[in-house]
Amino acid sequence: MAAAVDHHRSGRLAEAETLYRRLLAAAPGDVEALANLGAALRGQGRLDDAVGCLRRAIDLKPGHAGAHNNLGNALQAKGDRDGAVAAYRASLACDPSQAEVQCNLGAILIDLNALEEAEESLLRSIALKPDFARAHYNLGRCRFQQGRYGPAVEAYDTALRLDPGNAKFENDLGNPLFALDRMDEALARYETASRLDPSLVPAHVNRANTLFELMRIDDAIESYGRALGLDSTHGEARCNRALAFLLTGRFAEGFAEYEWRWRKPGFPPARDLPVPAWAGEPIAGKTVLLHAEQGLGDTIQFVRYVPLVKARGGRVVLECQPALARLLRTVAGVDAVVQQGEPTPPFDVHAPLMSLPRIFKTTPESIPAAVPYVTPPKERALLPPSRGRRRIGIAWAGNPANANDRRRSVDPGLFAPLVEQAGRDVVILQVGPGREAVSRHPPLARAIDLGDKLTDFAATAAVLVELDLVISVDTALAHLAGALGVPVWTLVPFRPDWRWQRDRSDSPWYPSMRLFRQERRGDWAGVFRTLMAEVRRSA
Repeated sequence: MAAAVDHHRSGRLAEAETLYRRLLAAAPGDVEALANLGAALRGQGRLDDAVGCLRRAIDLKPGHAGAHNNLGNALQAKGDRDGAVAAYRASLACDPSQAEVQCNLGAILIDLNALEEAEESLLRSIALKPDFARAHYNLGRCRFQQGRYGPAVEAYDTALRLDPGNAKFENDLGNPLFALDRMDEALARYETASRLDPSLVPAHVNRANTLFELMRIDDAIESYGRALGLDSTHGEARCNRALAFLLTGRFAEGFAEYEWRWRKPGFPPARDLPVPAWAGEPIAGKTVLLHAEQGLGDTIQFVRYVPLVKARGGRVVLECQPALARLLRTVAGVDAVVQQGEPTPPFDVHAPLMSLPRIFKTTPESIPAAVPYVTPPKERALLPPSRGRRRIGIAWAGNPANANDRRRSVDPGLFAPLVEQAGRDVVILQVGPGREAVSRHPPLARAIDLGDKLTDFAATAAVLVELDLVISVDTALAHLAGALGVPVWTLVPFRPDWRWQRDRSDSPWYPSMRLFRQERRGDWAGVFRTLMAEVRRSA
């Protein structure tokens, strides 16, 4: 047995397997040999054989903690997470003092999003073995996933103190630093990780993402390229490089690579439809389904392409979010509107709305920017008479589910000076979760609050066309005002969404839009000083 174990520990798994099998030929009931053979088979990737061998060992000796642990490892490698959890728990029932098994259990519970249980198991592992670097590392993972970024940094720091030079630990420490907006520190960690292990693809991707946030766009594109040189199918690197291309106006490259968005983790999968994707060919006598895929603002922005699709002949069916359905029936070229979740009429080809710029080979100079391209309904007026006063609509928050919302939404108190200045009416257009902030800012009580009356985007459009100006963060309301041709000032964070381009105060997508950009990360106060000076100048 000793020789077999020596081979096993030295990584000579085939030789270890041979010796374990000789031992078992002489003594078929040798549980230690069976358990070790199972581990050696797992190490060689022969997972089904490993599981069978380990189950035989457990049948012979149900209280064998090591066999249960090795079974958990093999099941995890097979993707059977629930089975692995059960095996690790069985191992700990045999011997709860195993720090490694507590750590194994905690790590897989993180993957299953059972974060409280994971943290308990990892803390037990650390209590049993305080210098166990992997347990501290997994505790960092757990706390990061819980959104407890400061404690995550502490756990990762401890892991690195115990195991300095671990590229994966360095890379993952960058993640909570990034989430805390400690970008320079995050970048240093990602650069260290990629230097320690140049083949570590996540380190190159994370470095690129951080450079992107710091608006070092050319460096970000280069770092995405490094990642893709190692893994050309990496969806996040492909998709994010596309956004960097688009931000710099490289539309041909950007829209082509943006087709990788379906492979980006967290992105909804591509629609599995029983008809071909439309590539721009004539469609006379056919029906094309155009379908929304992302946010409300994206749908408003890209529905401008419907007349171009209609010009290729055929019938156009538009599938969109319910809140937009009534409004988008007014778009020229739309033959029918279907709300997401409803049955669609028969169609021959289809296209996601955000693939249309690629299909039509859009450049910054050829954007179809004629406005208005949506029409508000004639509805009962929600606004009181203007009395000759200028009317300005405001919105300060987007959808909190958006990954960038914490950077684009603002403190509504920044609008207080606008409300307090005499001679104008301020209209609150904020809907959704951001509305609870109104009660925390007494000056907003002097505004006309229509937020709870804007039941869909058609109702909102009917209000916007009665305003002299809309001031909004980068959310669907800004797109709606732009699509209506209403003057709109859009507040743009330091690292803008790609569609607002770099270093310009206008938008090629919306002729009536003016952009107010952060000059420094997080500096909305500076933006509002500029904005208020412009309000006074234009009064």
